[in-house]
Amino acid sequence: MNLTFKVLMMKFILKLTFFILVILFGCTGSKSKNQDTTNQLGNTTLKTQNNKAVLNVIGHWMKEGKKGNLVREWANEFEFLNQEYAINLVFPEQLYWDPNDRAYCEAKFLKNVLKADTQKWDILRINGDYLNIAEIMKDPEWPKKYLVDFSEIPEFKKYTLPGLLSDSIKHFWRGIIPGPFLEGFNWSVWFNKELAKEIGINVKQYGMTAEDFIGYVKAIDSYNKKNNKHIYPIFHCNSWSTIYALGLQLYISEAGYSNDDSYTERKLEAWHKTLKFFEEIAKANAYNYDWKKFSWDESWDYPLTKKCFFYINASWMYAIWEKVDINLVQNMIPAELPTFKTPNIYMGGYQVTWAVPKNAPHREEAIKYLLFLNKPDYAEKWARYTKCPTGILGSVSSSALGMDHFEEFNYYIEKKYGLRKFNFIDDAEPILGNSRKKIKIFMPEVAFGQMTADEAMAEIRKELKNFTH
Repeated sequence: MNLTFKVLMMKFILKLTFFILVILFGCTGSKSKNQDTTNQLGNTTLKTQNNKAVLNVIGHWMKEGKKGNLVREWANEFEFLNQEYAINLVFPEQLYWDPNDRAYCEAKFLKNVLKADTQKWDILRINGDYLNIAEIMKDPEWPKKYLVDFSEIPEFKKYTLPGLLSDSIKHFWRGIIPGPFLEGFNWSVWFNKELAKEIGINVKQYGMTAEDFIGYVKAIDSYNKKNNKHIYPIFHCNSWSTIYALGLQLYISEAGYSNDDSYTERKLEAWHKTLKFFEEIAKANAYNYDWKKFSWDESWDYPLTKKCFFYINASWMYAIWEKVDINLVQNMIPAELPTFKTPNIYMGGYQVTWAVPKNAPHREEAIKYLLFLNKPDYAEKWARYTKCPTGILGSVSSSALGMDHFEEFNYYIEKKYGLRKFNFIDDAEPILGNSRKKIKIFMPEVAFGQMTADEAMAEIRKELKNFTH
């Protein structure tokens, strides 16, 4: 029996013992009937449970299958190995979540919490959202003022992708890194392979061009007309305009990526070309014209049930679809976003989900709790459970975890682009610069056939001419 086998057997025995004890004794602070907290109402004053201090933690993915399971397993395992603490795990849906105010409901909650004289929470969910929180708080320096900096903690650095410890990442968070980069994601053009077979099109999973995409949309439109069907070629809804993901990847493949506050004629011409693309697919009835009837929360199962063909969103959709029907999810294929030219940067990234307030009641223990997540075991579990990349280093690469078609897609994107990623943006900043980001760029209007690309560009140039800071 060699040493490696002995080590693996020891890890297996320890984990088996842990899960048996969890089943026997219900070792979870978030579900214990005896716990002296009332998390449904957010009454989170720190109390004790059988002489244990309670860490108050805001979770994530409450109803998202294995992603939510991972959060609960993390709490359970930490409690088991740290018997002096109990975890009071509360989810946003139990505190402040408002599906009609997706962009700002969390930011409003965090504003009140972070500015309070007395802190009740040990772990806050920030969900990578620097910008909305900064806007609500009217304070661009809020991370450095209110959150613990993990960037200089040796244990954190040891298990984090080196590229995520860069000065540019710290600059984004105003000089700090507020926590682990558990969640990675890549945007894609999802499609249902069974529906593609029925329609008779062979969609390229990698290297799709703008011309390829236009051809697919036209083929779907022809299929609808010939068979009296109403399959939306590209899904769109009233609460999340993912049109921008498609348009910005096309634009950046033509113009390149820059985050300076300027615009050039080259950028404007690249945007004109992008709008011409949308004008072309509008002629083929690419979008559902009654999209205002649909909210994202009520219609994300449409590609599973063959009501739409292309569904543009990120790799996190796997966990959301999984809870509907795992067999139907297997039909979904993530494809690389289409481009004009081969780009050197892709829409995706890694985000910090949780942070520790500087004045947390159990600050050091809360840091320990996040560091407990930032380990190879959880990196590997995340890859298995979610089919998404992670910024936490694992001892086994994703290529060795089975390589189903979801993992293959992320492996391809990670290998091709590495950390060369840019975030989803639904304004004009990549084209016209930050100071002009509120200028309308008319992507939806052209995509829905309400105006031509030339008309849109004439309006943009007029706005630029009249623009004043």
